[in-house]
Amino acid sequence: MHQTYFQNNATYLKKELLEELLEGCRNTHPNEFFAMLSSKSGAAVDEYVVVPLVYQTSNSVGYRTDLLPFDKSVVGTFHSHPFGFAKPSNADRDSFSRKGQIHMIASSPFTFETTKAYDRDGKQMEIRLV
Repeated sequence: MHQTYFQNNATYLKKELLEELLEGCRNTHPNEFFAMLSSKSGAAVDEYVVVPLVYQTSNSVGYRTDLLPFDKSVVGTFHSHPFGFAKPSNADRDSFSRKGQIHMIASSPFTFETTKAYDRDGKQMEIRLV
């Protein structure tokens, strides 16, 4: 399967998926929201994976890596910054290199405009909704 969800410094994301993820951010506010991103089609990031036993606070999220589902379609992560900007922290950058190619951060008020995508090196990418 040729993977096109990540090319030319852009990530392709299903619009409906982003809406669901942003709703998750609003529902967990003032705590952080976290999910794994997956691409079943290979053409776009089109699903998310619920992570069991997520520990959330207003400035961090934690989970047990031994409980992560083994899913080859996982391509990255999505989380919120309830306060501040959608800019990766040092801890975010450290985790990016270990968890896929695409990492997204949404900040309040949790809209497309306040959502940013980054590659595994922390370099900002364009988000293209499909």
